[in-house]
Amino acid sequence: MIQLVSVSAVIKRGKFKLSLLASLTLLGACCSGAFLNPEAVALNGNEIKKLADVFEDFGYAGAYRCPDLQVPVHGVAVQTFPRSFTAERCYVFHLTTGVNDGLALLLRHLGDNGVELTRYPRSSKDLVYPIEGGPLFRIDFRVGRTPGSILVVQGRHREAPSADHWKPDDYILVFKKR
Repeated sequence: MIQLVSVSAVIKRGKFKLSLLASLTLLGACCSGAFLNPEAVALNGNEIKKLADVFEDFGYAGAYRCPDLQVPVHGVAVQTFPRSFTAERCYVFHLTTGVNDGLALLLRHLGDNGVELTRYPRSSKDLVYPIEGGPLFRIDFRVGRTPGSILVVQGRHREAPSADHWKPDDYILVFKKR
C-alpha cells in the first residue's frame, strides 16, 4: 500500500529536504496509472482522442478479460469511451447498422487520424466469411509507439442486438503487452 505524506510536513520535521519539482515528480510517479498498474498502456490524451475518433461510428460495450482473444458473453448497452487502456484486455465495440463496410470505415478513420497501419486486409482474400454476420478480419496498427489490433469476431451477446441499431459482430480493440 502506498501512503502519501505531506511533503511540507516531512520538510518541517527536518528529516530531509525535497524540492518542489522533485516532490511533484515523485507524486506523479506514485500516483500515475502506469506505476500502479504495470499493464497500463502508455497513451497520451491526443492518442486516446485519435482512437475515440476512429470508433466514432461504433458503440462501446465494455472491456473484458479475454484470454486467447475469447470475449465473454456481454451486453450491448453503450458505455462511455474509455479514458485509459490496459494491455491484453478486450475493448468491445458494436458497429451501427447504417454502415455497410466496417473494414473500409476503420481503414479510413485510422488513416484520417494518422494511425500507422502495420498489417491489414488488402483484398477479399484476406477476409473470412462466416454463415452469419459480416466478414471477419484483423488490423494491426501503431498509435504513437503503442502497437495494437482491431479484430472482428462473431458477437457473443446476452441479449440480441437491436437489428435496426447494431450489427451482430464484435469489433475488438486490444493492445499488446510491452
